[in-house]
Amino acid sequence: MIKKKLKLDFYTIHSNIIEQMPIKIKSAPPTWWKELKSAIYTWHPRLGLTIPSPTAKCCPGIGEYITEAIQLKLPSDAIFKISTDGHVEMVTPDMFGYMGVAQRLKGDQHHRKQFGDLYPNRAVFKLNSPWICKSNRKANFMMTECHYTEDLRKHGILVAPGIVNFYDQYSMNMFLIFPIKDEEYTVKLKHGTPIASLYAMHEEKMDIKMHRVNEETLKSIVSARIPSVFFRKYYSGKNTRRK
Repeated sequence: MIKKKLKLDFYTIHSNIIEQMPIKIKSAPPTWWKELKSAIYTWHPRLGLTIPSPTAKCCPGIGEYITEAIQLKLPSDAIFKISTDGHVEMVTPDMFGYMGVAQRLKGDQHHRKQFGDLYPNRAVFKLNSPWICKSNRKANFMMTECHYTEDLRKHGILVAPGIVNFYDQYSMNMFLIFPIKDEEYTVKLKHGTPIASLYAMHEEKMDIKMHRVNEETLKSIVSARIPSVFFRKYYSGKNTRRK
């Protein structure tokens, strides 16, 4: 019996996000990877020979990690101000009502105690993805940092990893972990900056579709699955499973 494709329906209220950064199964490699040669050559004085050594570009594991992901990118420019007490403030162009555009990037501070002692001297900020996603059956994805891009690493920013599926829940929120310094500082990230990657933990073929909906419809999709509770969990029991 041939199994049907895993359907992934991505919803957003922003039509320009669909046009400018569509959801794709493949990710484009970063600049450093494109410019990297396949080998380096070093002189071996004892042998009197120049010996070739393969670079990371020859490693299939690294290559597939870079390209075999659904990459989630920053939907707008953003400036983060990190205070010495760990408070994080985010500013985006949409917050000022630029051309009447709805805010494409939202987020909120999470108390460090919510992660226990995992991130000492760091501040946790949750980014709310402008996308939600529904699948036609349960299939897990690993959400993790875009390790081989330097956009976040050069600022010392970590991304908290996790396992998600889009049958039991629909959100794709991302936790940015900022270092706390002795002086207040700012981090500027550009529109299109890779933030997180989704890796399929299965071998199913996927059928991805994107939909632009209004805000009321988006909220109804989310609320239909997740009840109003303080402690969120996956509600996949017989009383909540979709028909």
